[in-house]
Amino acid sequence: MYRKSLISEKQVTGVTEKVTGIEAKILELIDHHRIANFNVDEPLKVRMEPVGCTSTIIFDMYKENGLLPDKITAGLMLSAIISDTLLFKSPTCTEKDTIAGRELSKIAEIDLAVYGVEMLKAGTALDDKTINELLNMDMKIFDVNDFKIGIAQINAVDEKAILAKKEEILLEISNIMKSDNLNMFMFVVTNILTNNSMGLVAGEKQEIIEKVFGSKIINSELALEGIVSRKKQIVPPLTKALSN
Repeated sequence: MYRKSLISEKQVTGVTEKVTGIEAKILELIDHHRIANFNVDEPLKVRMEPVGCTSTIIFDMYKENGLLPDKITAGLMLSAIISDTLLFKSPTCTEKDTIAGRELSKIAEIDLAVYGVEMLKAGTALDDKTINELLNMDMKIFDVNDFKIGIAQINAVDEKAILAKKEEILLEISNIMKSDNLNMFMFVVTNILTNNSMGLVAGEKQEIIEKVFGSKIINSELALEGIVSRKKQIVPPLTKALSN
């Protein structure tokens, strides 16, 4: 089973596919993303659900088979749910995610509120990351009618510290756009404390981005108030606008 970004948003053109140095046969697909350009040569067992995290689905599968994860595994699954749902604050979060998170915290013997905040804050420690690493920590490419968009996202508690490196970031974005033949790029910095985001935008058709999000791009910066989810709040309206 590939990690979610490879399953959901990269093309797989055979049962065996070599991606980022890993060669494996896809046996089963379990995910919570949309499926795009996914092709295999043999029938495949697939389980997709519109929840906030794949671990929520896996937890259901444990219970359906009369099992429960051990303490360490429960902690890992809980961490995934906290990360994907921003401690249940993301619009992608469902009641099933919240219930699963609470049950897993009991199995893992973890104080959910304390651990969740500490984990999210730890994930925003970016001082040791290079600009290239920041942009590639969670970057996905979307193809809309041969118009290729790169959207990278990171979580932070102080987006001003990121903006201080804006010129360096924009230069590296330009390099990525050239190497990946992209038409547009958005670098989204999400503040986990305010549940707002800031975007750095480069490339073509920026007027469409302004229209979609109702915000002006000023000096490459775009305010994204109340937006935290790329999957639910950024990609769908943007791809719809570019398709029209």
